[in-house]
Amino acid sequence: MLVHLPRPKPTKDDAHLFIVLYDRFPWEAWNWVYYEFSASNFEEFNKKYSRGSAEFARIIELLMFYEAAGALISQGVVNEDLFFDVAFGLDMFWEKMGGILDEWQNTLRKAEWENAIWLCKRYQEWFKKVWKPKLTWKTLPSN
Repeated sequence: MLVHLPRPKPTKDDAHLFIVLYDRFPWEAWNWVYYEFSASNFEEFNKKYSRGSAEFARIIELLMFYEAAGALISQGVVNEDLFFDVAFGLDMFWEKMGGILDEWQNTLRKAEWENAIWLCKRYQEWFKKVWKPKLTWKTLPSN
């Protein structure tokens, strides 16, 4: 079970870091994974997307973004509520890559993509336990 940190309100610094992350999100790689990626396990992944291929590079680009974001959020540098409110396609990514990443870790190195995996799992928990359609910080002020 993931422990949830206190819910501090995002600051202007959080907003700045969020914009930097948003500007650096690999949208082309995400679109390729969303529309083109197709592998059901690590073995199939390795056969279809060999190291050095353009497809492998797209996957790694997206993984590196999630790895960096996971490190920043787990260390409390980036406000997780702010990041997860947009989510950067984590749900789709985990649906397509979750099992493959678990196999990747078990086959190669346990530490491989640990922050990206943590981020995806943390988002799933956040979505179940924190996100609500009418979050209090999203309500409009009454006149």
